[in-house]
Order: sequence, then structure tokens, then C-alpha cells
Amino acid sequence: MFIADTHIHLNDSQYASDWRELIAQAAEQGVRAFIVPGTDLPTSRRALEMAQLSSAILPAIGIHPHEADSFQEGDIERLRQLAPQALALGEIGLDFHYNFSPPGRQLEVLEAQLELAHSLNLPLILHLREADGEAYPLLKRWGLPPAGGVVHCFSSDWEAARRYLDLGFYLGFTGMITFPKLEELRQVARRSPLDRLLIETDGPYLAPVPYRGRRCLPQWIRYTLTQLASVRQRAEEEILEITSQNAIRLFGPRLSHLLTEDSPAPLGS
Repeated sequence: MFIADTHIHLNDSQYASDWRELIAQAAEQGVRAFIVPGTDLPTSRRALEMAQLSSAILPAIGIHPHEADSFQEGDIERLRQLAPQALALGEIGLDFHYNFSPPGRQLEVLEAQLELAHSLNLPLILHLREADGEAYPLLKRWGLPPAGGVVHCFSSDWEAARRYLDLGFYLGFTGMITFPKLEELRQVARRSPLDRLLIETDGPYLAPVPYRGRRCLPQWIRYTLTQLASVRQRAEEEILEITSQNAIRLFGPRLSHLLTEDSPAPLGS
């Protein structure tokens, strides 16, 4: 079983010059699938274009809370038109840490995209930062689409995790679980059901220790895998199998094909 990076922004400008090479390098380390989310319409379209260039890329589409203030009438229909090529709807959500868009506007745009996800039955990829009190009632009211969803780059406490797990969400863990001061996050990873855990880089951000502060390379997801295995006191191979099967269960057969032992190594072109 190979590794899926369930959230990496290969469509970010920081990867523009060498994303193909990085995919090939990561494949040598056993990373064979990359879920690439959009954060607005241009990056959503870019994710779809990249998926045409590399079978290892599985694109998602959505409007990030940072971009909510630029949301325009007609953007939901534009996303709907892109949806047949997309694996999931994301990255969508709320971010009340930076508040690059007004909180009320973020809620409006999130709700519009939740409605879209339900109408299309696409998995959700949620970004939630310092917004659990506002996000949970909205998510409880809407419920998950049958296709499911993940709170990616989970960074809250156990009480928030428990509530999202009760709603049926998966939790995505990044290199943050290697950060020495984030013991509370490791406790969440320790207490959560194994069948709800996903691993991701969230590259180019959140490079793990010992590379913290650098552009995150996709093969560094192995540091998150190793730390998660240590936290759960399980063999790394077992955690790899579990998290890969979890990703397949959420994101479907297109991912399964990439993670099987007889799948060809992606070349990025």
C-alpha cells in the first residue's frame, strides 16, 4: 500500500517551477497520490488542469474562507460546472484567526458551498480555524453529504474533535503533530478512532520537524506518518495501511487505483 497526501497545494505558486519533479521524488518515497484543493476559482481550475497532466493528482474545487469577500453571484454555478471533474468540494470553511474576510461573509459562502456539496454528493474538505463554536451548529444542521468529509489540518482540542467525529467527519493530521509544543494535538490523534484518521502535508505550509519553516515537500508526509505511529504505539506499516484505507473510503476508487502495489509510479507529466 502506497501513501496518499490527502491535502497539498501543488497548485500554489511556490510549486510552480518544479511540481512535476516533486511528484516523481515523492513517488520514490512511496507517496503516489496527491489531493490538490482549490482555494478560489482560478486555483480550482488549475487543480483540474494539473490532473490532466498527471494521473497522481486528484483535484478538489472550492472557495476558501480567506477568499469569501471576493465571492460573486454566479460563483456557485461556476463551481457546479467544474464539479464533474472534481474529487471533492474544498477547501471551504471558516477562519476567524486571520479574518481576511468578514466572519458573516465567511458563513454565507460556507453555507452556499455546503448546499452545493449536498446537491452534488461530493466529499467536503473543511478548513476550520478558531471557528468551532460557529462551525459546529451549522454543520450539525446541514449534516454531512452521504459522500462524507474531513476537517483537514485539524488543530483544535479533543472536545471539538469529538463533536466533529460524532457528525461523521474524518480528521486530517499534518506535520503539526511533530511540533514539540503541540502535545494537545497529539492527544487528539491518540484518542480519535483509527478509522477516522487521515494524513496530509498541507504543503507548501507546515513542514514537519526537522524541516519546520521550509517549503514543505510532499515526501515529508512520512514524518507525519512516523509520528502518528508513535502516538498510537502501532507499527508504521499498520498506520500506513489504515490511513490509506481511510482515504480510499472517503475519496473513492480513483484513489484506490493509485495506492495499490501494482500501480505505476507517477512521473508528473
